[in-house]
Amino acid sequence: MDKHTILKQFSFYRESSPAVQSAMATAAQYASIAAGTFLYHEGDSCGQFALVGTGSIRVFKTDKDGNQITLYHVQDGQACLVNMLGIFLERPAMATAVVKILRKR
Repeated sequence: MDKHTILKQFSFYRESSPAVQSAMATAAQYASIAAGTFLYHEGDSCGQFALVGTGSIRVFKTDKDGNQITLYHVQDGQACLVNMLGIFLERPAMATAVVKILRKR
């Protein structure tokens, strides 16, 4: 899977003008990230917008005793809300995200 195939999964890309699509495709970077890799930890600054082509990302909170609660999973063709909010609001991540499953097509 390449970045163009991933971008085409998202309506905001498909519905954009050719000029905007070109700018997004130029800025986009493809990454294949191994399961178990943390994308960000709670309190981190998110500098890049993550879109999932294939796979699953678990987003969770950890309490002071180390107990974790899963907030949601980001699946194929989805974007991570905590990641987007961190970027748009210019605030640290409100949770932690880890790659759960890497699926290749």
